[in-house]
Amino acid sequence: KRIANADRMDRLDALKAEMIDRFGPHPEALDNLFRATALKLSCQALGISRLDAGAASGRIDFAEDTPVQPAQVVNLVRAEPQAFRLQGGATLRFNAPMADAAQRFNFVEGLLERLAQGETPRLAAGA
Repeated sequence: KRIANADRMDRLDALKAEMIDRFGPHPEALDNLFRATALKLSCQALGISRLDAGAASGRIDFAEDTPVQPAQVVNLVRAEPQAFRLQGGATLRFNAPMADAAQRFNFVEGLLERLAQGETPRLAAGA
């Protein structure tokens, strides 16, 4: 409950350190919970109201007050139209091979990080 209710990244990091100190290395399921909570916090900071990622595709819905510049998203779609497309004015759809949870986390974390930095996200080589 404390993990899911973390409201800032520094508090989440402190909780993770506390759990490692107290219990040692944690199982993959707990690591996934930390990563999912970190994604939730990143989405809030970027004004993303919804994020879905499945085995082969996903979507990001931007809120009206998103700090992500529309030009960033348009440039992303233009750079890789086979992987990214706009749906309406506020939804970015993406296609990428993400068969397991680790691949989904890695792809989405990279995409959000680049949107936050104002860079154009790129698919991994060979993807």
